[in-house]
Amino acid sequence: MIEATPRPRFKRGDLVRWFDYYAEGDIVRNAGKGIITEVNVIRVLNKYDHITYQVYRAEHGDTAIYGEYEIDPLIG
Repeated sequence: MIEATPRPRFKRGDLVRWFDYYAEGDIVRNAGKGIITEVNVIRVLNKYDHITYQVYRAEHGDTAIYGEYEIDPLIG
């Protein structure tokens, strides 16, 4: 049985605050503001979806990929 597909919390063009974590997983190493440029939904083992977001990081002038737990809405 296939589980219900989760819906992405964010869409392309949303303003977000992103967080980079140390390997321990709960200590923030770096943070900043950005805009979502791409939403990726990957089906894993035909059971569940893994959602990632490509974010343009304004402070660094580059893009990085983040999971839902690594970004928060900037407005709203």
